[in-house]
Amino acid sequence: MKVVIFGSTGRTGKHLIHSALEAGFDVTAFARIPDRISTRHPRLTLFQGDATVATEVESAIVGKDAVISAVGSDLGQTNLRQKAMENMISAMQKHHVKRIIGIGGMGVLQANEETQIFETPGFPQEYIPVSQDHNSAYEALNRSGLDFTFMCPPTIIDGPKTEHYAVEADFPPKGNFQISTGDLADFMIKELQEGRFLRKRVGIASL
Repeated sequence: MKVVIFGSTGRTGKHLIHSALEAGFDVTAFARIPDRISTRHPRLTLFQGDATVATEVESAIVGKDAVISAVGSDLGQTNLRQKAMENMISAMQKHHVKRIIGIGGMGVLQANEETQIFETPGFPQEYIPVSQDHNSAYEALNRSGLDFTFMCPPTIIDGPKTEHYAVEADFPPKGNFQISTGDLADFMIKELQEGRFLRKRVGIASL
């Protein structure tokens, strides 16, 4: 499988590169500053680009079988994920690439059948703008017709793969209010192979 990883220099992105190579994939790591990627491998290609520039995103997606988006930002920039996702979707539709896995946040999951977590009264105000950005990216995927899976983790902590985690479609699973970067990447690569949660949001939590 040929996969391109956006956000490949981030905390989760570095684990995604490792897990994808371990799974036998041909990996293109898309990054604004590829020199930040220390991994070298015969099946790894470094691609310099900006995820908010549509032509650069398209160039990276041509010829791929799947896309992974681990694009992130600080709380101050609240449209990056939506813009990047729209660029990915457009390129994928143009070049007939169907499979994508993205990362948002737990606020996009359902608190109950009618209300998303970020819409609940007790949700921290400072996280609402970035959750709205996550949700806009999810809504773009939901309209796209693509075979997407949208990860909605709680607090992401730096840590290795343990494989001790729970997942659930559309709602947060029972578990701790955190997930390690290694476990998040591990599940995303397994989901890319297995396709258990097509066109679903997925909650994940360590056990």
